Amino acid sequence: MQRSSLILVHSIHLFLMKWRDSFWRFYGEFRIIFFGEFDS
Repeated sequence: MQRSSLILVHSIHLFLMKWRDSFWRFYGEFRIIFFGEFDS
């Protein structure tokens, strides 16, 4: 139980590290569009 949960957490961590850059790029573009609408 403990070992399987540890492997699960590790795999999720690797997944997040893999997709973090693309997520922040998408979030940055979305934030510029979203707050750009508010500013104007």
